[in-house]
Amino acid sequence: MNEVIDEMNKYELFYNLNGYIFDKIQKMIKEKKLSIESSILLLKHVGYCCVLKNAYSLRFEETPLCKRFKNIIIEEEEKKDEKNDNLLTDLCECYLLLNCEPSSKLISICVPCLLKIALKKEERCDNQKEVEMALLALSDIIQWNKVKRELYLNELQEIIKYHQKHQNLTRLAYQSAWMLLTNIFKHESSLLNIIMNELHFAKEARREMEELMGHVDWGKEKEERKNEKKKDMWIAKRWSRTVDKIILDVEFSDEDLIASLACIIRLFRLTRGDKKIFSISFKTTLLIMIIHHNIGVNGLLKSGAFDFLMEKIQKPTMSNEDTNGNLKIFLEISRQLKKGRRMKWKKQKERH
Repeated sequence: MNEVIDEMNKYELFYNLNGYIFDKIQKMIKEKKLSIESSILLLKHVGYCCVLKNAYSLRFEETPLCKRFKNIIIEEEEKKDEKNDNLLTDLCECYLLLNCEPSSKLISICVPCLLKIALKKEERCDNQKEVEMALLALSDIIQWNKVKRELYLNELQEIIKYHQKHQNLTRLAYQSAWMLLTNIFKHESSLLNIIMNELHFAKEARREMEELMGHVDWGKEKEERKNEKKKDMWIAKRWSRTVDKIILDVEFSDEDLIASLACIIRLFRLTRGDKKIFSISFKTTLLIMIIHHNIGVNGLLKSGAFDFLMEKIQKPTMSNEDTNGNLKIFLEISRQLKKGRRMKWKKQKERH
């Protein structure tokens, strides 16, 4: 079953893993055809694939199975003695990975539980996998405004800083820690200085994307590397989405801006755009860089963005969305050029 789920793309996950499947699993548990432990492990893997591939709206929170899991989590947390920590961890991960809108009560239980796992620093392979799963589940929480600051900030900084020194996390775990921090940033603008200046987000995101692109022979389909290659591609795309989340609110240096844009363009080329979703994400990023960060023609030339856009326009066929996106970008470039000429003319007039 896990192998079948691994092979599904985000659209197949979205359409096939629905309320009917969860009700079927609930029925099998009741009829003792499937143990609760086995169902949790299966659904953890489902959630892992869904979050990694950005497949949402599984409607898990509307099902009796979700209610059952919530009750077990609350019961385990309230136990004073003989608490089953492994069961609680598995259930918290399963619940967060499959649930787009976790309740405040469950968040207050799951976040400390999973941060405790994420703080493990041993570099054993099995430990790294545990930490990866915990951070991936936490990175998917949207409602961080419901979480008290003292539950996460010091721990997250420790996780990221320790990895920067000791390289103890997997690539996905490290990316998830950053996605988690940038999700929180939307509710905690005071984190901006920590993200950019203490933890060096721009440098780290670019380095990780460059390493991912160099880590894989993207042009060859080797069967033994197929699943690993797919995972690396999804991690790279998660980095791109993380940049998208924060780029409007962050002041990049000119050097970081051009280097980051060049990196995203190279990533886009290597993954061949991977359907329209990544294409739209890339163009949104580029528009923000042009409008908000005033990246000029020189920056577009240095980063390779201008050449990339010209290649897209010269294709014999383009979708309406592609045409619309490209036109918006060229209109903004045109406005920047006019703005630059007006500024130059104004300065010359002031001199005379």
